[in-house]
Amino acid sequence: MHSFFAEDLNFANIGLQNADVAFYTVTDSTNTRAREAFLGSPDGAPKLYVAEEQTAGRGTRGRSFESREGGLYFSYLFVSKRDCLSSSKLTPLAAAAVWSALSSMLGRESSDTLTIKWVNDVFLGGKKISGILSERIEKDGRVGIIVGIGINLYGSPFSPEVKKIAASVEELTGKRLDKLRLLYEILCRLIPAISEEKKNGLSRIYRKHGLKRGARISVTDSLGKEREATVIGLDRSYRLRVKYTDGERAALISGDVKISL
Repeated sequence: MHSFFAEDLNFANIGLQNADVAFYTVTDSTNTRAREAFLGSPDGAPKLYVAEEQTAGRGTRGRSFESREGGLYFSYLFVSKRDCLSSSKLTPLAAAAVWSALSSMLGRESSDTLTIKWVNDVFLGGKKISGILSERIEKDGRVGIIVGIGINLYGSPFSPEVKKIAASVEELTGKRLDKLRLLYEILCRLIPAISEEKKNGLSRIYRKHGLKRGARISVTDSLGKEREATVIGLDRSYRLRVKYTDGERAALISGDVKISL
């Protein structure tokens, strides 16, 4: 483990000092590292855990997140004695921060096909390049929010199953983005939103570049039941409002969504 800071990047201006950051060449899960820090330390300072590879990366609903060498995987831990922004609202804002940072670095030609799939994925050219897992934990009156972000940057091979839906940024664009700069660009957008001091337009970005009103989708619930629906829009809590083919309307908090062709 060593510092992930570089002299040409000033992380202090986004509230992170050298001692707040841990870098791993390989770890099981940066979210796990952040959870252990919260449960085992009274320190309330923000902490950032970054890895080049994860052996047990976690996705939503207990799934694994393939995290091979060549990606950027990190978890930001925010600790507060008050009830800060909920993890359900932070996930969309984190997705928007990833979209915004990638869009800025890729340029318009590549970013024109950059989209957000409700609720926690970023796609490029129809392929998944990023996923987000936010978790809320409590101990001794403190509230901790962990925002875990994984981005497929370089061309490491995926398993055959994952390759059907995912790709790396380099594979899709031919561009090899700088990890440190991308990390900084995401955090300088996300950290102010976590403390609710400033949204930086992230809510607007999420709504603009996510699922459009009228889009046809299939929704799979926690029990594995799949239903066809039409998107109505997002409510203030980022729940996805849909209308099923039988006329029933619902506001989804979670679930697997696929765009129908």
